[in-house]
Amino acid sequence: MRLHTRYTILITLFLAGCGNDGAPGAAGTGGSGGVGGSDEMAPCDVAPSDPTDGAFAAGCAGTASGGTCALTCDPGFVATADEAICTNGTWDAPGCDAAPFPFGTNLDADGDGAITYLFGGTDYNDQDPAVQANGGVGTFTQGETYDVGDSPISIVAGDFNNDGLLDLATSDQDFTALSVLGTTPKGGDGGGISILLGDGDGTFTFSETILVSRAGGGATVGDFDRDGNLDIIANTSLVFGNGDGTFQTPEVDIGGAFATSFGVFDLDGDNDLDILTTSVPFDGDAIVIINNGDRTFQPPSTIATANGARNIAFGYLDGDAIPDFAALDNDQDLSIYLGDGSGGFTFKDTIDLGLGFANALNIGDLDGDQIADFVVGDFIEDMLDAFLNDGSGIGLLPPATTMGVSQEAALIADLDGNGDNDIAIASQSSGLGIALGDGSGAFGPFSFVDAGDGEFGVVAGDFNADGKLDLAVCNIDSSDVTVFLGD
Repeated sequence: MRLHTRYTILITLFLAGCGNDGAPGAAGTGGSGGVGGSDEMAPCDVAPSDPTDGAFAAGCAGTASGGTCALTCDPGFVATADEAICTNGTWDAPGCDAAPFPFGTNLDADGDGAITYLFGGTDYNDQDPAVQANGGVGTFTQGETYDVGDSPISIVAGDFNNDGLLDLATSDQDFTALSVLGTTPKGGDGGGISILLGDGDGTFTFSETILVSRAGGGATVGDFDRDGNLDIIANTSLVFGNGDGTFQTPEVDIGGAFATSFGVFDLDGDNDLDILTTSVPFDGDAIVIINNGDRTFQPPSTIATANGARNIAFGYLDGDAIPDFAALDNDQDLSIYLGDGSGGFTFKDTIDLGLGFANALNIGDLDGDQIADFVVGDFIEDMLDAFLNDGSGIGLLPPATTMGVSQEAALIADLDGNGDNDIAIASQSSGLGIALGDGSGAFGPFSFVDAGDGEFGVVAGDFNADGKLDLAVCNIDSSDVTVFLGD
């Protein structure tokens, strides 16, 4: 499965008219030959005018009718057609539109709230039933384990070197570095980012550990400067990608204290990716950071929360096309905030979940009704609860499934390729856990496998291009990443 969507429109014009006898432009037949039945059509004497965000190839003036002139768009834009066509002295007018980004503007094509696994501007979750038809069975084979920076606590996937293959990055809390899989990890003080570059067969090569002033919190990826290269945020440190698996330093501090979870979306409709995040201490507010589009960001603004925002998740919660978010607070409640389409959010309601200490939050369609549901982890009670949306967009039914497992991180994805979402968790006490969904919001028992020492984060992606989802787990105590390939 290719991870980058090619936005190409093929235009075919049949320019020659045919007379009654099949000859183009035959005299007296009403063909397109013009006066006297001539077949000659005028060339385009001047070159086509360049669009605002692109340029046509040089030397196109004088192109004969039926000839073409190639169009190249600026980074962050895609052509509506690859070339202009000259027709009897006139150029058609293809242009350059803002490109969908990795983790881009169309986060959730079907409104099911599954916005985590996005590559090339496509809702990866929505593609699962198609690309995994008759694919995996929800089991995984353990692959290689790779050393990264000290104590990784979160892991993300993306194509950091633009080779069409998924790579991995971890946010490491014990030294100021971002590790990318490809050389030997480098030590330092503070937190960091480690980079693992995918080889396309399910194996990875350590690339580097990037020293940054702050890491060790949550992590996310996105093309924040619209240059076609993925960038990485770890905690409050943003490093811009060069497109070859390396990243620019020094990093940009996006603001805030200690970011634990992220939402990435175009919140204000300007085609730049903005950021919604939370911070420690947990009694802090949710934070909105608007992207100026020039590698700078507006100062963080806060969304007041009555009892703090411990963890957030994005989704379409009220039935419109504007992204909303849900936040876990210190009273173990789930608070709903509805987006206004311009970067603002309005508090809607608080739902008492009846939990001990809610520490994990994920949004996805668990019962196939195209409405966002919730998976919530309870750290104190060692429980994972699946709450189904009641159809109003902001109300929850009692837990459809309660699973007695302890977890540090969870994800929702179709792991067995049958069209129903499943759950994977990272648990320090139990390992990597998989529970398969039946499409009604109910899940089978978790099966566990040891992934390392201190499983703390998990991410999904097709790491060996076989059309099946694979998993990667970061381990906080053994400071490594273990890969599991889908069977």
